[in-house]
Amino acid sequence: MRDSKRHIRQQIQRPGSVEHAPPNHPLLTVLNGLNITDTLTSGAPHYLHNLLHYGPRAYTGKTWAGILIWMRESGYYSYQDLTLFGVWAQQPAEEIQLVIGVRHVHYSAPVFNAESYQKIIRQNFTTYYGDDGHPPQVGELFFQTTYDPLRRLGLRQEIATELTKGFRRIQ
Repeated sequence: MRDSKRHIRQQIQRPGSVEHAPPNHPLLTVLNGLNITDTLTSGAPHYLHNLLHYGPRAYTGKTWAGILIWMRESGYYSYQDLTLFGVWAQQPAEEIQLVIGVRHVHYSAPVFNAESYQKIIRQNFTTYYGDDGHPPQVGELFFQTTYDPLRRLGLRQEIATELTKGFRRIQ
């Protein structure tokens, strides 16, 4: 009896369990030093009250890291399109580039189950949208700058201001 209950718990937890971004990723450390998570957490409810929004959460790749929120319109069929908004740090060469932007992703899972979707989307969008959270293309950027550790506090304020402008653009 205990084994079957444990097996059921594991099966239930498996779809919703997601890999979190490694805490020691150097670009994620840069974003954390700029207070991105707190800025997104405080701004989303204020500006996105008409949208269903989730996050923020960190996503990483080999040469980039991002802290994102994801949102969609309310309604049963609105799950098909999701908007990602956040701050990414990219290091294609020696300099670290910081970008604020938006990306649109489309539902890619073979079937839609509203109950499981509503549970999993709160924690992670990659399960249903097949996207890794990579940075937006040039046309989708709201702001771009080079990271300078000596200007960290100034950049923190500048990015907070630009995030507010970005929230206003997408609300």
